[in-house]
Amino acid sequence: MSRYKTGIGALILVVFLGFLMKAAYAQGGNDEHKKHHPGGATSNTSGVPGPNDVYCGCSVCDLKGYQKISNQELLALDVDILVPAALENVITMDNVEDVKAPIILEVVNGPVSHEAESALLEKGTIIIPDVIANSGGVIVSYFEWVQNLSGDVWSLDKVNKKLSERIIFSFEQMLANTQDDSLRASAYILALKRIEEAVYAKGSEEYFSGESA
Repeated sequence: MSRYKTGIGALILVVFLGFLMKAAYAQGGNDEHKKHHPGGATSNTSGVPGPNDVYCGCSVCDLKGYQKISNQELLALDVDILVPAALENVITMDNVEDVKAPIILEVVNGPVSHEAESALLEKGTIIIPDVIANSGGVIVSYFEWVQNLSGDVWSLDKVNKKLSERIIFSFEQMLANTQDDSLRASAYILALKRIEEAVYAKGSEEYFSGESA
């Protein structure tokens, strides 16, 4: 079984895999994906991808123990957590009614359209927004900048520890300030407040010209 233990003790069972326009599904989980990498030729010959096309070449479609499915079928699977991680706007008003997952974890920028998000929130779907879930790369880029300024070199363990602390802190703040069941709105409000605080801490042109008095 493809099970992973998280830092908080939860077990995650991987039942499907999708790479761009390729997808494979195993209801009970499977470890075959650990032996493969995404990529390779596809079965599409028209050059124009269709939403229900099944792309099979030498990657996920060759995994033993998995059922070949299209990405549209993947998005409609009855799973606990749906993790769009490749393309933006994969969940729109065209397919939002097919989405059964009670939780969507966005680890790519903008996988859910604004209209689709409203429809999902109305039926009680929890959406963990990209601005939190997909923020690791930007945060670590900041860490690199800090190290360049100081001439310091951090270990991988230190980077991961600081990254984890920042994301957990921001996530907890987002949860504490959530209104109308929208985690994204809460995250954006917190982000704007932080920007405002940073501007005032640094000092604005208005402040230094004395116009703010």
